[in-house]
Formats: sequence, C-alpha cells, structure tokens
Amino acid sequence: ELLTEIDSLKARMLYAAEFKCIIPEFSEKSVLKIRKCYHPLLLGGEEPIEPLDLEIGEKERILLISGPNAGGKTVLLKNLGLNILSSLAGIPIPAQEGSEIGFFTHISGIIEDEQSMEENLSSFSSYIVRLKQILNDADENSLVLLDELGGNTDPVEGSALSIAILNTLKERGSLVVATTHLSPVSYTHLR
Repeated sequence: ELLTEIDSLKARMLYAAEFKCIIPEFSEKSVLKIRKCYHPLLLGGEEPIEPLDLEIGEKERILLISGPNAGGKTVLLKNLGLNILSSLAGIPIPAQEGSEIGFFTHISGIIEDEQSMEENLSSFSSYIVRLKQILNDADENSLVLLDELGGNTDPVEGSALSIAILNTLKERGSLVVATTHLSPVSYTHLR
C-alpha cells in the first residue's frame, strides 16, 4: 500500500511538471474561476488546443453555451468536469495560478448519450431518468454540467422542458453549465 501511494504521488508530480499543472485554490463558496485550463486528455498531442477561461458563481449561477455541432461545447464540459474532479482527488490540473474551485456537496452531470436497450430506455428517456436524480439532489452547493439540454426530442417540447429545468436549478441556487442547440432556450430570460 505504501509503494502504491508513493508511485501515485510520483506519477502526479511527473504529470504536473510535464504539463505545467497547478493545484487550484479551494473556496468555501460554490464558485468556479478557471484560468487558461486545458483538457487533460488533449495534452501532448500535435494539434494546438485552446485553453478555457471561465468564471461563474459570484453573480451569475447559470452559464448556457450554444453553437453549431463540432463547436467544442461537449469538450468544454468534459474539460471542466475532468479538471474539477481531478483537483478534488489531489491531481494537479493544467491551468494557470488564480484558478479557484468552490465547495460543492454534489457534482453531477449528463455528458453524452447513455441510451440503454437492456433497460428499454431511449436517448431521451435515459436523459430524463438521470436528470430526475440530479434535480432530486440539487441545492445551492451543487455543480451541474448538462450537455445538449433539451436534445433527443421534439425541439418545441425540448425547449420548454429545458427552460423549466434551468428555472428549477436557478431557484435552488445550483451552479450550472449547460449546452444546447435550441435557440428558444438561448434567448429565454429565466425567472
């Protein structure tokens, strides 16, 4: 067990040194301040990658990202999720000093499709089942990452459902980063 722990610490040190990683500041507030943060699985490749700068939580609690396919929305959510969970597990993250990760009692998300033929769940049904659990747990100390909010169903119904979900999460004070293709969701003012 001791050798395993030493090996883990050495691996983290080598990773941090190679990719100029930092240990972010940790806050007792539920905020995110991410400075020049790279997706850890894209590091070391030959293609140039753009870092992420994001600040949310002090005033605004919901960040909704829209745009075309292949625009990087899912990559952004995965970047956030992987780096937040890594830092909480004691793994340095490829970001700049000044990055801050808040206190969250629940970190949850839906990223990518988890259709299940065994459980007789369509893509939409699977999303709703997982979303129900997220809504059951959501409070002011929750971080929620939602990919393709309102997708996999009729755009009109998906838009209405998305707005209701975002309003519920806003009422509970959750910190939310969500992506969508649905224009009505992007242009709606939440209650």
